[in-house]
Amino acid sequence: MLKALREGTKSGFLKYILITMMALAVLSLVFIDMSGSFSGGISASSVARVGDTEISTRQFLGRLQQAEHRAGGFDIPEHMREQLALQVADQLVREEVFLTESQDMGLLIRDQIAAKEIKKQLQNLTGNGFTEQEALSQALRSTGLSEGQYIAATKQDIARRRLLEAVTLGSYAPPQMLNTAYKFINQKRSGAYLILPAADFAGKVNVPTQDEITTYHTENISNYMRPEYRQIDYIVFNQDDINQAIDLSDTDLKDIYNDRIDEYTKPVRRITDQVVFKTAEEAQAVVAEAFDHHDLTAALKTVSDDSYILLTDETVTQDDAIADISNGAFNTPIGEIVGPLQTSLGWVVMKVKSEAPSEITPFEDIREALETSYREEVLEDRYYETANEIDDMLASGASLSAISEEFSLTVAQTPLLSLAGQTQQDQKADFMDKNFAEALLTQAFTLQSDELPPLLESEDGTFIAYSVSQIDPKAPYDLDEIRDRVTADWQLAQQKQHMRQMALDIIKSANNGQSLQQAVKQHGKQVTLVKDLTTENAKTDTNVPEAIKQNLYTLKNPMEITQANIGNDLAIIQLTDIIFPEGTSDEDKVADLKRSIREQIRSDLVAQYELALREKYDVNISRNAIKRSLQPQDGAY
Repeated sequence: MLKALREGTKSGFLKYILITMMALAVLSLVFIDMSGSFSGGISASSVARVGDTEISTRQFLGRLQQAEHRAGGFDIPEHMREQLALQVADQLVREEVFLTESQDMGLLIRDQIAAKEIKKQLQNLTGNGFTEQEALSQALRSTGLSEGQYIAATKQDIARRRLLEAVTLGSYAPPQMLNTAYKFINQKRSGAYLILPAADFAGKVNVPTQDEITTYHTENISNYMRPEYRQIDYIVFNQDDINQAIDLSDTDLKDIYNDRIDEYTKPVRRITDQVVFKTAEEAQAVVAEAFDHHDLTAALKTVSDDSYILLTDETVTQDDAIADISNGAFNTPIGEIVGPLQTSLGWVVMKVKSEAPSEITPFEDIREALETSYREEVLEDRYYETANEIDDMLASGASLSAISEEFSLTVAQTPLLSLAGQTQQDQKADFMDKNFAEALLTQAFTLQSDELPPLLESEDGTFIAYSVSQIDPKAPYDLDEIRDRVTADWQLAQQKQHMRQMALDIIKSANNGQSLQQAVKQHGKQVTLVKDLTTENAKTDTNVPEAIKQNLYTLKNPMEITQANIGNDLAIIQLTDIIFPEGTSDEDKVADLKRSIREQIRSDLVAQYELALREKYDVNISRNAIKRSLQPQDGAY
C-alpha cells in the first residue's frame, strides 16, 4: 500500500496529510529528558514507562505505522522519522499519564455515558444510511476491538477528557483582560521619527592626540581584552571502542530465533483491490453499482477519475496498521466486495481477491542476519552500560587517566582555545572540525579547573569525558598592538557624542511645545511620518524600522518623545496620536479573542498539570529503545 499511496498523492487530495505530519515531526519534544540515566529501567520489549505501566514496542510501532500511513506512506527521511517516532512515543506517554491519574482519582464512567458517546461517534455513519448496528460493526472492524474493548477504550477517553475538563473548569477570558486586549490589538497609532546617522558627523571629529587615545584605551580597557583560553583533556569513545567479544554458539542462535519466531513469520495475507474516496457519498454510490454488477472496476466508471485512488493487488495482514482495512479484508469472503470503510486515509471500497498462507523464514536463511542483529543489540547494551560505569566513576572523582587505564581508552588534549575555538595565534584549531567540538568547548568554559562534569553525549551517540587542564585568564592588549582599532573606536565615540548632542537639542525643542517636525527644521532635517499603525499592519510594513514600531507602541501618551539606537545610528521618535476603538463592537473579533485567551489559559494549565503528573509517575522514555525499534530487521516480515 505504501508504494501505491506515494503514487496516489499525485491526485492531490492526500498531499495535505504529509504537510501536517511533517509539521508534527519537527516539533520540539520537551518532555523527553535525555539528561538522566542512559538505561532507565525499561524492559527490552518496551519503549517507555509511566509508573508501573510500560508502553510496549509493539504498541508504539502500531501507533507509529498509523502516523506514517496518515502521512501518505511517504519515504520519510531517517532523521525526521526518528523525530516523528519520539513525538508518537511522547503522545502515548501523555495519554497514559492522564489515564493513570484518572484511575488513581477513582474517576468512573457509567455505561450510559459511554453508550451516548459511542452513539455520537457513529453519527457520521448512521447519517449516511447505516443502521446503528451496522455502524457499530463498522467501528469494531475499523479498530480491531471487541465490543467490550471498544466500550472500555471509550470510557478511558472520556475519563481523560473529564480529568482535563476538571483541571481547566475555571479557565475563562476575564472581561477586563478581554477589553484591554481588544483595545490594544485594534488601536491605531501615528507618529514621526528621524534617524541621525553617526557617519554624518565624521567631519566634526579630528585625529586623537596621544593623551586622548591613551585615556580612551584605559577607560575602556574591558573592550580590549584578550579572550580567556582553556586547554581541555578529553576521552572520546563510541561503540567500536567497547569490548567486541561475544560468545555465540549455533545453539544460542537457534534459541534466539525461536524466541523471535514472530519476527520471521509472514502471517496470512489477503490480496485486495482497494479504492480510496474523499467522501462517503461517492464511495456509497460505487458500492451500490459494484454490488449490482459484481464488478468493482466497472463501477468506477460511474464516478470522475479525480475523486478516488485505485490500489490494485494490495497485501493486507491481520496486524495491518490500518485496522479498519485489515478487519474488512479478513471478515469478507474471497471474491466479495466490502465497504465503504471509514479509515484514516478516507472512505475505502475493497474487493478481496485471494489469500496467501502463513510462511516462516527458515533458520538457515536468517542465521547470518540474526547473528549480526543480535551482536549489534548486545554491543549497544554493553556500550551504554560502559557509559554508565564511566559516568559513575566521574561522579566519584576518578581522573581521566584512571578511566583511560580501566577501559583502555586514550586521553587527548586540545591546544589553548578561546570560547570561539581560536588558538592564541588567532587561528581556527583543527580540533574544531570534530562534530562534538563546539558543544564540548561551550561546556568546558562553564567549569572550574578541577571539576569533572558528567559525560557529554554528542548527536551521533558518541560519549565524551572531559576536564579543564589549564586556564589562561583574560588580559588586556597593549595599546601599541591595537592602536588603529582604538583610534577608530575613539573617532566613532566622538561622532556619537555630536549625534547625541543634536538629538538632545531636538528633543529639548520638542518638549518646549514644538512638534518633532518643527524641531528638526532648524537642523536642516526632515522627519518621516507614520500614519495609523496597527498591530496587524506593523507585521507587514517593512518601510518602518522595527525599532521605530516598537517604540511607538512603548510610548504611552501623544506628543511623548524618546530615542533609540539603531546600530551606530540614533533614532528620535515621537508619538502624535492614539485612536482606541469605541467599545468592542466587532463581535467576530471579540469572539476570536475570547476563544484565544481562554485556550491559552487552558493550554497553560494542562501543560503545568502534565509536567507535575510526569514527575509524580516517574515517566521514562527510552530513546535507545525507540532507535532500536526503528532499525530494519533483515529477513523479518
